[in-house]
Amino acid sequence: MPKLNLKICCPECKHTVQASVKDNYRNFLIFVCPNCHKNVVCYDNKIDIISDRLVKKLMSKKHLQYCGVLETDVAVMEHGSGKGLTRDSIMDLRILLETSQDVNDFISKI
Repeated sequence: MPKLNLKICCPECKHTVQASVKDNYRNFLIFVCPNCHKNVVCYDNKIDIISDRLVKKLMSKKHLQYCGVLETDVAVMEHGSGKGLTRDSIMDLRILLETSQDVNDFISKI
């Protein structure tokens, strides 16, 4: 299936991402900005921010579907110490995921 490459700038923080989506993607495209973590929506050649509540509503009504891959600079996503991901931190996360009872338990431990 043909791909369409888009360059999208977050209206909140101006971070730019490259999106590679299926050529037949429908009316809008939603992604979470890797820099400011806002929900960015692209529709009718417009770009805007939408609330988490609206995204959950769209998901519950099954109006969202996967349409491609978002590429971004990994360095922007580093937080905290700025060390990035290490083998030890990945192993710690894996253990935490395996020992958590559910999502709420996992979130409370991180």
